[in-house]
Amino acid sequence: MRFAHLRRVLLVAAVAGGIAAVVLWQARPPRDGSLDEAVGALRRDDAGAAARVRRIARREGAACLPAVQAMLDDPDWRLRAAACAVLGDQADRPSLAPLVSRCSDVDWRVRAAAAEALSRWRPLPARQTLRDVPIDQRDRALLEWMETLDGDDRLSERLCDLYAGARHVEFSRTLADRCLTCHAGPYPRPQTPGGDCGACHGEIHRQWAASAHANSLTHLSLPTPVDGGLAPLDFGDLGGLDCTACHRAAAAEATGGCPYVFDDLSVDAVCQRCHAPTVRQWRRWREGPQPRRAPWPPGHLEVRTGLDRRDCADCHMAPDGGIPAHHWQARRDPALLAGGVALRVAQQPPGPDGAVVRL
Repeated sequence: MRFAHLRRVLLVAAVAGGIAAVVLWQARPPRDGSLDEAVGALRRDDAGAAARVRRIARREGAACLPAVQAMLDDPDWRLRAAACAVLGDQADRPSLAPLVSRCSDVDWRVRAAAAEALSRWRPLPARQTLRDVPIDQRDRALLEWMETLDGDDRLSERLCDLYAGARHVEFSRTLADRCLTCHAGPYPRPQTPGGDCGACHGEIHRQWAASAHANSLTHLSLPTPVDGGLAPLDFGDLGGLDCTACHRAAAAEATGGCPYVFDDLSVDAVCQRCHAPTVRQWRRWREGPQPRRAPWPPGHLEVRTGLDRRDCADCHMAPDGGIPAHHWQARRDPALLAGGVALRVAQQPPGPDGAVVRL
């Protein structure tokens, strides 16, 4: 009797141990390997590779973001879709920007993955809209969704940043027209070619003609569906941003002189039409303490508080020959950057603590 009872106890224990072993085996941490290995498996279309990529990305966090960005630009749609899923797992605002451009991907499966990821932040009105409907309706729905987001970092005002360099995307006229509101002025444009202004303002026209404003369309290559493939979108006879972007027709009662005057808005308000994120940053800058180059001793900095009275034109249109320069120096101009702060490097003789470099 005791032997039979003991045998039942051992049998129950063995069964329980087996069940526990199976549970532990199934719950063991997966051997996912590296992200490169998982991406290679994804290229081969191995089962479970996409899930492996997401697990590894969650484990590595921000360290894997460069690899995820490379996946977004990869010709293989599987990698682009997996990258969208990874960014959706983060569900933070910085991940929204690269997802927006993937909603214009040429492959519907990538668009679906991007729409799913964006909906984790704020639900899209209809996720299918970004996948199956005509491209102009799709882009219109995406722009409307971006307009609903709160915060200073308005995605709809950053289309250049969102789509700059993005590969394997397609544009509709809806999205291109939004680009043209800054890159080519009002659409359709008024008939005021820069040459008319150049008849009286030759030097200003010369500076403008070589500026990024005048040539703002030359670097835009927006592919759009044509006959089952992609071709550059045709802008027609549009040029770059001309004088009418900042100067308006004078009042009807104005007589004599130039028929155009500077817009009656403030300088920063005019610039804000196309450079809204930058203008907001500058307004925050001028309201807080600002490091400035001290006149003496050379190379030193001092911090000033109080409102900065300068506007955009003071730095970006510094007078050239007695008139505001119309070549618009910007962040890629070494001369403008050099005027912002002076940096001098000098090595002092080695002391007890070794060599000293003074900045």
